[in-house]
This record gives sequence, structure tokens and C-alpha cells, in this order.
Amino acid sequence: MAMALALLVIVATAVSAHGTETAIMLRAGEGIAVEVSPPQLADVASWGYTVQVDGVVWLKSGPLAVSFSGSTYSTAEACGAHCLVPIGDPVQSNGSDVTGSFAKVSIEWGAAGGTEGSPTKAVVITTFRAYDIAALVFELEYPDGADGTAVARIGKQGTSSLFPSWELSGSTLGYFAGVDQSTHQGEFSTAKAGSGVTGTSVLALFNASTGTTGPLRTVATSPFGSYMATAFDVPSKLLRSEPTLAGVGLLGSVTSVPRGFSVPTVLVGGIGVAATLMDWGDLLLQKGGKSRTVMKHPTDKSITHVGYWTDNGAWYHYLCSECCTGQGAQNPCPCPEECAPKVTMEDTMLAVKADMANRQIPMNYFMFDSWWYPKFGDPGANSSTPWPIRDSNGMLTWTPEPQVFRDGLKDWLGLPTFLHARYLSSATPYRNDPELAPELVCEDASKHGLGICVPIGPKPFAHMMQGVQSWQPFVYEQDWISVTMQKSVAVTNSTWAGDAWLSGMNEAAGALNMTIQYSMSYSPAILHATTLQHVTQIRGSGDYEVGSDQWKVGGTSSIYYALGVFASKDTFWTTKHQPGCPKAGAYNCTEPNTEIQVIMATLSGGPVGPGDRLNRTNHTMTLRSCTADGVVLRPEHPLAILDTEFRASSSPSSDTLAWSAFSSFQVVDTTSSAAAASRAGHHVVFVSGSDPVVIRPSDLLPVCGTTILASRRCGEVTPTTSYIAVVITETGGVWPAAATSSQTVTIVTETSPLSLSAPPVPPGSKGVVPFVYVALAPWQSGHSCGGWVVLGELDKAVPISPNRFGTLTSAGTWELVGAPKEKVWLTVVRDGDVSTLYTQACILSSEGAGTLTCGIASGCSC
Repeated sequence: MAMALALLVIVATAVSAHGTETAIMLRAGEGIAVEVSPPQLADVASWGYTVQVDGVVWLKSGPLAVSFSGSTYSTAEACGAHCLVPIGDPVQSNGSDVTGSFAKVSIEWGAAGGTEGSPTKAVVITTFRAYDIAALVFELEYPDGADGTAVARIGKQGTSSLFPSWELSGSTLGYFAGVDQSTHQGEFSTAKAGSGVTGTSVLALFNASTGTTGPLRTVATSPFGSYMATAFDVPSKLLRSEPTLAGVGLLGSVTSVPRGFSVPTVLVGGIGVAATLMDWGDLLLQKGGKSRTVMKHPTDKSITHVGYWTDNGAWYHYLCSECCTGQGAQNPCPCPEECAPKVTMEDTMLAVKADMANRQIPMNYFMFDSWWYPKFGDPGANSSTPWPIRDSNGMLTWTPEPQVFRDGLKDWLGLPTFLHARYLSSATPYRNDPELAPELVCEDASKHGLGICVPIGPKPFAHMMQGVQSWQPFVYEQDWISVTMQKSVAVTNSTWAGDAWLSGMNEAAGALNMTIQYSMSYSPAILHATTLQHVTQIRGSGDYEVGSDQWKVGGTSSIYYALGVFASKDTFWTTKHQPGCPKAGAYNCTEPNTEIQVIMATLSGGPVGPGDRLNRTNHTMTLRSCTADGVVLRPEHPLAILDTEFRASSSPSSDTLAWSAFSSFQVVDTTSSAAAASRAGHHVVFVSGSDPVVIRPSDLLPVCGTTILASRRCGEVTPTTSYIAVVITETGGVWPAAATSSQTVTIVTETSPLSLSAPPVPPGSKGVVPFVYVALAPWQSGHSCGGWVVLGELDKAVPISPNRFGTLTSAGTWELVGAPKEKVWLTVVRDGDVSTLYTQACILSSEGAGTLTCGIASGCSC
């Protein structure tokens, strides 16, 4: 049930902003409010505002600051000859927009030569809006535009304005931030969440000291538009006299803004960190006109199916130039037979495809990284250097390199492709094409070819994407976004070029039924994806490296899914030992955590893409993620952080990770027209770290909550009061753990929670991560299958997936789908006696369908 909706009111008795200190209170829904102290002409530093949550002040404002005409003006005490002063009284009104109904207060500001004076022309307008949901919006508007807005000493690594701004010192809140492809968390008072293009995408603030159980009261705040020209500044570098501020502002490299340009910021209140992030994301998506990407995507096979990957960290990522030249290799490696003079990567990819088919490992597409196209500086066709060549230069054309693929654009592979792209080199021939040149902004470097060309419309992208349609491309991966934003002046010194770049890409992809993955992203681009329907996934961590912790995508998944996309974990190995590898990492060609790799890739919602050497892909481990024909068995909702992790993170030494995903099902009553039971969740929980983690039923819907926005999003999904928990696998254990005679189930209730501790790493297991991975099935009236609790496929990463399980009826039947003639192993327990696990084999029909039928007396059968 949603929390009671607070009435939207303005409490204000201010007669004159020049002569009274009466505060203006704007109350949003569900306990969120902002109190504004109107500015005084004689003392602008006295103005301010606070954000209150349930009547308690959570955030206190810092000064307002804005840069124009080459100088920075502010309301800081040390503003000196560059002060902002109010023009007239605050203006109060009501209205509505796509976000909802609101009450607002607007204050106009002018520039003065000191603390005295009465300017008559507004330079900026600050507006506070409180909505009938738990949302506030702060907006800084430039009514007549402005020139000279850049701050040279800051540039794109900070902001040239601050509104809103918050005092860091004295805060007792915890914070969680999404910084590029990673996350930070800690104490807000000492937050270092990045600035400018390298700043965070969102700040989730919470009070971890309020109780030891249940969801945390949380607010989430971020830019709310103009994404490619705005940024966080945490801590801010703009006002030297105010070193402990955090805020949102215009990107410090933007040189001018047009008339009416604004920098909006949203703050959303909620219950639970992940649920509040989802509420926040709902508002950004609603404003951007985008629907959240679904697991059963109609065209993006990297979301729905397993594929073979050659990204960085995969065996065949620049294999030959890494191992056969001695140049660029991360570790010494022998020159493999795949790199013999007459063998091309086309031959090798066809050999991989044949091996997969021979061993019945389903690979439904291939991913080609940057090695497939020509880049500036590549040696000529007659070079003795083994291909493909690894370098860091921009691409020349988005076409196959002849020395890599001798059959070029013929459909030699016969499978769909997921294709990588870097930035375009300034030496690209596209800039000389009269059809493409008008939509390219090219910036030459001092050395030929090392500059960059950025498309600012759909035509260059359409030209590239149309040219490879014979390869059945379905994803355009725009990698090196960070390099583009650092290298290009045009993208970061204007309010429009960054938007034109990414919007043109989106338009071209949509016209060809392709989707987009962002990689090496910065937060402005990540937020801007909420306006682009065809961006379906964003890399959620760095490049894969065997033995690394690159699998940690639970945090970025919580943020990215809120923003409507899935977090991509990148490629991984399914076989632990692969001698002679070019990516030896720290463990001499060993990936010690293959189980975690598969689990994280499956739960993230992003690609499941093994990248093992020819003949080395592990059949069993790959099939942990999917059906026999390669349909990924996803959860309905991907990975999200449980609040218990944030409570644990209050200890500086904590290494606790606590992540969850779930699928929900509703029992269809076949005997009456009575209302169906609410949807109940089947959950998986991943825990890692040295400390035990306690899980209660109230912890298990991290993406749902009790707010109005959560009720709109999650519908009838409600917390179940009792669960049956069973270990799927754990450190040093077998998978499924139910195969051992000692396996037992645990009843989980609010008063009898589940305590999870990762088993210690076995001696001599270098690099192995301690973890435990469990499934929880609802155990309460109305949610069983004919008197039996179905724990599902415990040999899979997701035992109960909507891609396997269909309609569940009160008659004790549950529809199953999969590959033709596939054998599905299901684990069940009797509702009245959960001490014994039973396993039932179901063989699907030639159409890939089946039905599990259970009865109290008869047991379960297929």
C-alpha cells in the first residue's frame, strides 16, 4: 500500500523579500519538503533553503553561484565585487507538467558590483517546485542566455554554476553514487563522488542510523535534463571560499548558453535505496519519453540469448598482435596456432562456431571488438605484423579489415553480430563525403590522424550501420565515450553538440531495428540515455580481466536499471585454466571464479558472452545461464543492492556485498471468478564478504517499495511473509548444492531471518572469492503449485525464470518452455513437510513445451 499522500501546500506569509525573514515551505508528497528563506538585498548570504524528510532537515544549502562574462557571481559571503542579488520578491504559483502537479517559488537574480545596489535585469532565475509525489525540482534558468560561462581553471572537470548546492560538513547521512562505470559509497560529509564529466550520475542519500532492520529512508538526486551540458560537482571546486559544497551546475567547459536554457535538478524521496533509485529513474524516463528496457527484448539478442564474445579479456581480443610480436602483450604468451601466417580471424571464428555446434553449446551471435575494423596507423596489407593490430587510435571506417576477414561483408559467419565502434579518427574518409561531412565536427590534432571527428546527426551513423547489414548486426556498441568527451572540444563546450551526437546515433540505430550499448561511459551520457529508446545497455564495470573483481556490477545494475537499461558485465571465461593465454592477469591464465562470472552476467540483464579459447568453453557452466538453445534464463528484475549492504558499509573495514534479483508470478484461479492472489516473488540472493548478512522477507523487494511511484511500477507484487530458502552454490561447493545429501532448506520469516555467511576459501585457492548464493521461494497460502513449493532449476543461475515458467494455476499446473526435447530438472518440497527435497525431470515436447503437474497426494510429474 502506498504511503498516505501529503497535501501539496505552500506555507508562506512573506510580505517582502527585502524586509522579512519568513520562510516559504513547499511540501511535496510523502514527507518530502523544501523550506526557502527568501534572500535579503542587504545580506544575500543569509538566504538559503533546506530539504526536510519527515520533518527532519537532511540537507542544508550552500551559496548560489553562476558564471558569465568571464566571472563567477555568487551569494557567498566572500562574493566581493561579484555578488548576486535578488530582484523583487519571490513569486509563488501552482502548475503541472509531465512529472505531476506542483507548487513553486521563483526568485530572480541580478548582478551587482557589491552587496549594495538594485539591478533590474535578471541574469538567472532560481525555481523550487514541489510535486504531489515525493519529488522536488530545483531549476536554474538563464532567461536571456549568457556568454562567457566557461571557467578555464575548471573546464569539463567541474561546473561553472551551483544550484542546488549542499553543505557537506556536518552531515550524518550515508551516500551511494554512480560514478561512470563504478559506484562509491560512504559518509556524505566526506563524499568524493567526482565532478564534471567524471562526476556521479546520482547521489542516493540515506540515514543508516534509523533502525537496524527494514528499508532505509532515502532520497535520490541528479540532473533532470540538459544532461550533456550539466554535471555534479562533489566536492565543488567553483567557489574557493566554499570548499565543502556538493551541487549540480552547468558543465564548466560550456562557453555560452542560449536564451531560456536551464539546469534542472530533481530530488526524489523513497523507502529503500534501490526502490528510491527506481522511483527516481521512473521520473527521468517519464520526462525523457522512454520505456524501461525489458528482458524479453524483441531485437536485442544479447539480452535474450547467449553469444560468443571477443571483447578485451576474451581469448581472441587482439590475440595475434599481443602474443606474436612481443609488443603490447600484457604478459608474455606463446604465439598460438590460430595466428599462423595463412590463418585469419575469420578462420578462427568459424572454427569456434563449429566447435560450439559440435559440443551443443548454444551461441546465437558473435561479438567483434575493435580489432575488426581499420584504425589510423594500421600497417599496410603487406606488413609482416600479425593481424589484427592493437593500437589506441581512432577508427577510419566501420568496415571489416581485409587482413582480418578475407570475405569482408559477405555473410560468411551466418549468425547475427554485435559490433564495436571507437571514435572516428580525424583522418576518416567520411569527412570528405559531401553527404556526410555536414554532420561531422572534425577537430584536427597537431599530428595528422590523431584528432577526432564526431557525428552530430544520424547520417554518418546510418552510413556506417547500413554498410554492414549483410552481417546481421543488431547492436552498435559505442565504446570510448569517455575518450570522445575528453578529446572533443565541441561535445563539451556547447549545450547542443553532445545531445546531437548521441541522438543521431539513436535515430540511425532505430531506423535499422538496432540497439545501442554504451561503454567507457561518463555520467552525462548515462543520464542522457533516458531520452533514447534504442540504448538498451551500458557497461557496468571495466574490461574483463581473469582473476579480477570486474564482476562486481550489483551497484551499477541498481542505477542503470532505474535509468531504463541493463548493466553489461562484459565477457568472461567459463573454464578456469587456459594455458598460454594472452590475458594472464595475476593468476597465470586462471579464472578462479567462473561460477560468479556466470551468475553476475545472468542476473545483470546484460550480455552473457563467454570468451574462451577454441575448444575450451565449458558446456556445463555455459548452460547454467540458459536453455539448451541459448535463451538466457533471466530474472524479471535484475540485480539490485539490498539495504543491509549499506548498513554494513558504515564500517570502514566492511567488504560485504548483498545483492538480490527476483521474478514474480501470480496463481491463476481456474475454479472461480474470485480475484487472483497478488504476485509473489521468487528471489535469488548473492552474498560475499567476511561478515554474516541477515535477510528478512521485508528486505527482498529492493526495487519495489511503499511509495506512490513504487505502487505504479510494481503493481500487485507484495512482500511474502514466509519463504523457503535453499543454497544454490557457494565457495568451494558443488552446483547445485542440493545434489549433496546434507542439503537442507531454511524457513525464513521476519522473526526467524536467514543468516548468510560465505564459507571460507579453501587453502591454496588463490584469488577465489568467498560467496554464498541462495534461492528463496514464497511459502504461503495461494502461492504453491498443487500443495508443493517449486524451488525450480537449482542447476541454473536463475532457478525460476519467466523465460522458463509460464502460467501457474490453482489446479496445480505450471507451464514450462524451452528447447525442443530439453530435459529440465526441477526441485520441489511438499508444502506440509519441507524437510525433504524432491527432484523431478521434465522432458519438453518437440515444440519446446511442457507442464509440471503437482497434487498433494500424487506428488509432481510432467
